[in-house]
Amino acid sequence: AEATPDQRLRLYGVSGLGSLTEQRVSVEGLYSFVTTGKLTVAEAKPMVPELQCAEDERWLLGLLMAADDLRPYAVNRAQVLDLHSLQHCLKVAQCLEEALLQFDLRNSDLRRRSDGLKYVVKKFEELVYEVTMGLQRDGKFDEVAAAAPVAAPDSPPSIDLTVMAAVRERYVWYDLQREAILKQSRDVAKNGKNAVHSLQRGDFKRCASLLETCAKDADRIDTEIVSKCPGLRSSLAYPVEEVMEALAFRAFLKDSTVPSLAEIQVDVGKFKVCSTEYLGALSDLTGEVLRQGIRSAQTMDTEKFEKCLSLVQAVHTGFCELTSMSPHLRKKANAVGGSVTKLEAVKFEQTLLKTGRSKMAGAIDLSGPDEGEAD
Repeated sequence: AEATPDQRLRLYGVSGLGSLTEQRVSVEGLYSFVTTGKLTVAEAKPMVPELQCAEDERWLLGLLMAADDLRPYAVNRAQVLDLHSLQHCLKVAQCLEEALLQFDLRNSDLRRRSDGLKYVVKKFEELVYEVTMGLQRDGKFDEVAAAAPVAAPDSPPSIDLTVMAAVRERYVWYDLQREAILKQSRDVAKNGKNAVHSLQRGDFKRCASLLETCAKDADRIDTEIVSKCPGLRSSLAYPVEEVMEALAFRAFLKDSTVPSLAEIQVDVGKFKVCSTEYLGALSDLTGEVLRQGIRSAQTMDTEKFEKCLSLVQAVHTGFCELTSMSPHLRKKANAVGGSVTKLEAVKFEQTLLKTGRSKMAGAIDLSGPDEGEAD
C-alpha cells in the first residue's frame, strides 16, 4: 500500500534524509562562496510536496552550517593578513544574519542555531580588527586598502534574497497553520478527556455527545489544515489518543471487550486514525481499567476483577510481542507493565485472605499517580 503523507514525513525524519539535505546545502554553499564569493544555494525541491516545509528548515540549517564552516577559512586567511577575504567573510555572515532576522522563528533547532550565528559574526569582526591593527603596525594598511576591489553599486547581495523571501513566505504560512491546529486540537483533547471522565461517572449519554463532537472537530481540522499541510498531522496524535481511549473504555464497560482499530475507525468516522495512536490509547486504557479493577476488588466483585486483570494482561502481552517501538510507545508499554503488577499484587493478597493467611505488609502500594496514564 502507498504510504500516507504523514507516514512519508515520519520516514523522512527517521531516515536521516534531513541531515543529508543540510550537508548538501552546506557543501554547495561553501563551493559557491569559494568560486563566486557568494553564499547562494538553490532552494530545496523535495520529491513530495508534504516535505517542502521540513526541507525549507533543513535548507536554512545548511546555510547556517556553511557560515559556521567559514570560520576555519577565515582563520587561515588571517594568518597571512588577507584583510579583503576576512571582510568578505564578515559581509556574508552579516548578510545572512540580517536575512534571518526577517523570520519569526519558533522554538526549534533552527532558532537555536540561528542564535549561534552572532558568534560567527563576532569571530569575523575580531579577525578583521586584529588583522587591521597588524597591517597598521607594519605600515601596510594604506597599500592594502588602496588595492581593495570596489564593489559595483548594483552588485547583488551575498546571498540570494529572492530564494530567502520565498522560504520565509512558506515558513510564515506553515507557522500560521501550526498555531491554528495547536489551538483547535486542544478542544479535541479536552472533550476526549471529559468523555473518559463521563464514563467514570457512568454518564454514557454525555460521553456519546462529546465523542461525536470530537469526531466532527477532528474531521474539520483534517480537512481545513492537515490536508494542506500533512506535516502537522502529528499535532493531532495526543487528542486522537484521548478520543480512542474513551471509545475503548466505553466498549469495555459495556461488554468487557476492546474494539479493534477497524471498529474504532468506524466510530471516529472520516478522520483516519493510525496504529501508533491506537496502541497509545490501549496503554492509557489500562490505567482506567486498573481503577475499575481496584474498585471491584474492594467490593469483592471477583468476576469483574478477573475481566480487568485479563484485559490488562492481554494488552501487556501484545506490547511484549512488538519487535520495535518508538520511545513514546516504550514509555507507555512500561506503564502497562506497572498496571499488570498492581492488579496481580491485588489478586495475590485476595488469595492469601481467602486461605486465612495474614496480609503481607507492603505487598502493594496503590498510592501515588496512576502509572497507566503515560505522559
